[in-house]
Amino acid sequence: MSTEIELKLLLPASARASLIAHPLLQNIPAEQFTLSNIYCDTPQQALTQAGIALRLRNKGSQWLQTLKTRGEAQGGLHARQEWEMPIAGPALEWGKLPKEVLPAGLKLDAVQPLFETTFERHAWQVIHNDSVIELVLDQGLACAGDATQPIGEIELELVSGTPADLFSMAEQLATSITLLPSDISKAERGYRLVNGVNDWPKTPNQNAPLAVWASALCRQCEALPSSREDLKHTLVGLSERGDIHAGLLHGLLTALQEDVLHWGDLPGMRRLGQWMLHHSAVL
Repeated sequence: MSTEIELKLLLPASARASLIAHPLLQNIPAEQFTLSNIYCDTPQQALTQAGIALRLRNKGSQWLQTLKTRGEAQGGLHARQEWEMPIAGPALEWGKLPKEVLPAGLKLDAVQPLFETTFERHAWQVIHNDSVIELVLDQGLACAGDATQPIGEIELELVSGTPADLFSMAEQLATSITLLPSDISKAERGYRLVNGVNDWPKTPNQNAPLAVWASALCRQCEALPSSREDLKHTLVGLSERGDIHAGLLHGLLTALQEDVLHWGDLPGMRRLGQWMLHHSAVL
């Protein structure tokens, strides 16, 4: 068992080339490969209800099975327990999984494939300050039956060092690339497809902690265009609290009067992403 600590950031498709060409990644060898993943659960979703994600992963000729706990996620920073081990092929090997983590009464024969993700991964190992960080760029699809959702994200995983360096590195990237912290895992995206869910938090109470406002803002940005009215209310609320500069607010609200289909198309989004990263780092 290990504890996975990573910062998850959404990346518009238009920014992919800028990331790969970023000075921070030059002269560092990159791996590039395809990952195919099968997430398994019972029809009643007993595993996710117990806070568990169970995955089969194929990389070339290798198969792995991974069990992750839900853990905690705030400001894009995810911390969770993880068990990963090689297996013979695309079938779960229950004897290798920690029985004490599985929910009591789980019927193993009821666990079946529920949804899949497939994506192209670029991976770099970067030394930043006193930390070793694996930066991965994932682009592909989550699929549940006929329902699909694009995957376009960066993960900064802490190999060794301090979590503060994850935010420091992200803020350095965000000076020239539009990035949005995300609390949504790939597993959650798949379950949302399976369940036909496309919800988002409403505008928080004015006295709610900034962390609650930042989380709502991120999820509302992702849910555009459906969340447009709630996003406008949240931006105005942050301005009234004194958290967002009036000039940035005006540009975003003006753009939201139009039919913006994706958060990456909003002018001023890079500055908003920088604001979110800065405030997430100090929460």
